[in-house]
Amino acid sequence: MTQRYLDVGENWTKDSHSSKYSTLTFEYRVTCDSNYYGQGCENLCRPRDDSFGHYSCSPTGERVCLAGWTGDYCSKPQCLPGCDEKHGHCTKPNE
Repeated sequence: MTQRYLDVGENWTKDSHSSKYSTLTFEYRVTCDSNYYGQGCENLCRPRDDSFGHYSCSPTGERVCLAGWTGDYCSKPQCLPGCDEKHGHCTKPNE
């Protein structure tokens, strides 16, 4: 028996195992479940556009803020220039 690391991706891999009397040839690929990314499918990212965040997901599972949003979870709106953070705020982008 052979153990090996299986790469995640859309490409198919062809493999073959032989014994004295037979050969088994097969193709396989490893893909991540929906919303999981990375070489081991270890990065979870669910796109959001609600009160918990405003982002899409990159091919590696990193959050990518939608236009007008910033912060770790893209939940902080980017206010209009001149909005003083100490004396004012905005609840949506460009207010």
